[in-house]
Amino acid sequence: MSNTSELSFKLQSIFFTIGVLLGGAVFPFRKQMSMSDFQAFILPYIVIFLSFIVLFFQIVKFNITRGLFTFLDRITIKNLICVVSILFVLLTFGIMLFQNKKFSSYGYCLNVPVVCGGFSLVVAWLLISFSSKIKTPALFATITIAYVLTTLMSIAYFPLHPERSDMLPLIEAAGRRFLDGESPYSLYSLPHTLPLTYLPGMWLSYVPAVIADIDLRLINLFCIVLSMILIYRSAEKNCRENTILLLAIFLLNPWFQFRHEIYLGVYILPLVVTSCLLIRNKPLLSSVFFSWTMSVYQLSWIIYPLFLIYVKRNYGMVYVVRSLLITLLMAAFVIFPFFLWSPEYFVRGIFLHWKDAMSLEAPNFTFWILKIVPLNSLVLVQGILLLVIFSMALKKMKGLTGYFQWCTFTLFLFITTNKLIWHYFFFILFLYMIFFDVAFFSERRRGILSSQEEQYSRWAV
Repeated sequence: MSNTSELSFKLQSIFFTIGVLLGGAVFPFRKQMSMSDFQAFILPYIVIFLSFIVLFFQIVKFNITRGLFTFLDRITIKNLICVVSILFVLLTFGIMLFQNKKFSSYGYCLNVPVVCGGFSLVVAWLLISFSSKIKTPALFATITIAYVLTTLMSIAYFPLHPERSDMLPLIEAAGRRFLDGESPYSLYSLPHTLPLTYLPGMWLSYVPAVIADIDLRLINLFCIVLSMILIYRSAEKNCRENTILLLAIFLLNPWFQFRHEIYLGVYILPLVVTSCLLIRNKPLLSSVFFSWTMSVYQLSWIIYPLFLIYVKRNYGMVYVVRSLLITLLMAAFVIFPFFLWSPEYFVRGIFLHWKDAMSLEAPNFTFWILKIVPLNSLVLVQGILLLVIFSMALKKMKGLTGYFQWCTFTLFLFITTNKLIWHYFFFILFLYMIFFDVAFFSERRRGILSSQEEQYSRWAV
């Protein structure tokens, strides 16, 4: 094993941890600050956040010498997994106590002794597991079970309430209306009135939970766990311990646990399947699942050109045409019937509902851009920036690692220049960063890395 290369990965995992904590953070004090003061605070914050994302990718190119980082030689990857897991589980416990107090009027009623006991058992189990000679599959199972247990506690004691978040209550109502034979694209009273703002693939994913009359978050839990299994299985066998560390950071991230009531699980799963299939060199099958992501969540519309660029640069125009036909036709097959069923409310919910809305509660550049251009020109600015990125990617994207890098920075730029920005948008970036590492070792095995990058990868854990 190369000490230099292992050191690079340890530093990369530290950068990833800091990036995840910064990007996923909630700012409860923002309502006590003026908009200008909050945005002035956020500006250097987002620069620091971006810096750690850049460092995550660029550390691959550096030939790190021990120097100031000698102390990391004494810390194994397993040690880092243990520290991150226990620290994040404890932070999650603290955030659960915070939620219990803040949202008590919404029916949040934590059984503190039971939850304390539950978290104590999780921490004790983590300590016992990591202190033993645990094998890699059991290590992954330990992390996953810790996530499942902490998530189930949130589901058990924190009911879905539209005043906390109307996402899943609206999706559930749409599913019930669909099962009753009515168009889901209409108005809902939760009690605030709003149209269905989600694409068909999003709410259709939860219909099984509506039929079974179970908590919709169990669908999320299933999707997330299956996604993590697929990522773990896609990693090179001699590098899976490294992947587990990144998955532990993502999965047990306390901000991810805080947003137990959102819909990202059903988007993450097809996104993961798409990426895993690309790693396995199956672009057309990957296109099938990418088409589903396009019918689930609009963020896939932003990275779709990058997907096609990757296919063109690695498989040629014939595959681009095939991918275009597969993705567009299959996405249209899911979306278009619901548009025809209720065109007015479909357009109103998907395109017009947020037209005049603005929310800048997370790191962004939008506030400062609007000092220069009017709000109605913001989409034009985003379009120009995206066209520049796509034209650069068309010339410079290299391999699958390049694809995941371009996806990360493209989504970062789009999110931070949007007029609607919530902190959980950044969770998708972290997935692409994990896939960058998984693809890195896959490309090394296939012998398509540059000699400079190969220096980094001459190790296995």
